[in-house]
Amino acid sequence: MWNFEDVIDIEASAERFIRRMTNKCTYLPKEDVLPKHSLLYSKFEVLNELNNLRINGELISVELKQNIYTDLFQRHKKVTQKKVKDYLVRAGIVAPKTQVDITGIDGEFKSSLGSYIDLKGILTDSGLDETLRAMWETNENLMQLLSDRYGFMAAVEKRNGRQEQKDITYQMVEELYVSPAVKRQIWQTMQIVKELCDVLKQPPKRVFVEVAREKGESKRTESRKKKLQDLYKACKQEEKQWIAEWLERLENTDDHKLRSDRLYLYYTQQGRCMYTGEPIELADLWNNQMYDIDHIYPQSRVMDDSLNNRVLVKRTVNAEKSDVYPLPDSIYQKMKSTWKMLLDRGFIEKEKYNRLVRREGFSNEELSGFISRQLVETRQSTKAVASLLKQVLPDTEIVYVKANTVSQFRQDFGLIKVREMNDLHHAKDAYLNIVVGNGYYTKFTKNAAWYINQNPGRTYNLKKMFTSEYDIVSNGEIAWWLAWSCSSLKQMKKCSWSTC
Repeated sequence: MWNFEDVIDIEASAERFIRRMTNKCTYLPKEDVLPKHSLLYSKFEVLNELNNLRINGELISVELKQNIYTDLFQRHKKVTQKKVKDYLVRAGIVAPKTQVDITGIDGEFKSSLGSYIDLKGILTDSGLDETLRAMWETNENLMQLLSDRYGFMAAVEKRNGRQEQKDITYQMVEELYVSPAVKRQIWQTMQIVKELCDVLKQPPKRVFVEVAREKGESKRTESRKKKLQDLYKACKQEEKQWIAEWLERLENTDDHKLRSDRLYLYYTQQGRCMYTGEPIELADLWNNQMYDIDHIYPQSRVMDDSLNNRVLVKRTVNAEKSDVYPLPDSIYQKMKSTWKMLLDRGFIEKEKYNRLVRREGFSNEELSGFISRQLVETRQSTKAVASLLKQVLPDTEIVYVKANTVSQFRQDFGLIKVREMNDLHHAKDAYLNIVVGNGYYTKFTKNAAWYINQNPGRTYNLKKMFTSEYDIVSNGEIAWWLAWSCSSLKQMKKCSWSTC
């Protein structure tokens, strides 16, 4: 089927297939059960057995139960009655050669902390505890911990390095926990990599893996018109006449017109500038000389184009504000009550409100996190490909490239994509992914935290990475030389759609 991927959502189908095989909780039948080998469920199973354990007919104390858990189960995948008896002797609880009767369990222990022991082995003796403690004591998620400053990823890569494998076989792909359709795509990718290595007589220095847009960026299920109508109806009791006029205006607006973010922001802001509170005439809404869509978190710092990061404002005020964050105090003092009203009535979300009212600037950790978003990936299928590539190309750097950054690059340089004519656009996409990915990697390396900490006070602009007057150079490596690179892009633009 030539348009299979356009018609079928492969990721959603694979998830639905797995969920059909997932059991439900006995006591909360609407909730999924925990995975059998998850850390939490393993702990539950062990404690569920231990809490029945009796020594010579007596239930063991809570303290002894906890000691057995820590000293035996957290150290041994298989805990037997003999291990328990030996432990009781070593701990001085029973005398050597004394008859010990262990009851309350069915023969031997059936549960185990095997997953905990395996993971702890990868992250060193204290690594797992450190990971969880870091997530407790900071606001960094697992991807940030693995990619930035704690050294956990080095431990993981070291462990994976033991499985280094130079030969590319289908068995490697077959073992992945992804759908059959994704396995076919991964296998084709690996075959191409093998052929390239054979042609070049050596592995590449870097491999660039494109990361598709998140589903939330491209799909919307709720009608914007209905959502707005419900919000305005909820306000009707307070401002009947004014709300009635807006509801009538909404009723006469086609739903497809509200796909325009500018018009949708206009209604969510109740027709007022988000920085001044002044009314916006609907007839002037599309006049770019009068109104802008501004990013609360500047795009120079984070490539966040979500509605929670955008507001409709007067252009003159936006120009005066420039690219600063937090918002100027004059705007904050004037508009904070209006923002709170919009939040309380459901017109804006809590995240947008927090960004508007925040009074402190970005920390180094946040800045490195913004950059890391362009360099890391969480999708399982993409990470599976990267993991395989690292196994067969251990000395090659695997670099993720976000699709939205490549799309922005195309817009900046007027590179039009024509999918319908032929498949040449795939080759151009591959080239642009290398250009963009190499620019990010060279400038920031794969450790954004290191870049931020080593360059205190140094500014960077994610939105103008390739359009500023500065070249991208690091340690003698030139990733973007403005004069030459633009000339190269012009040659690509001249390339006909049938030949290159």
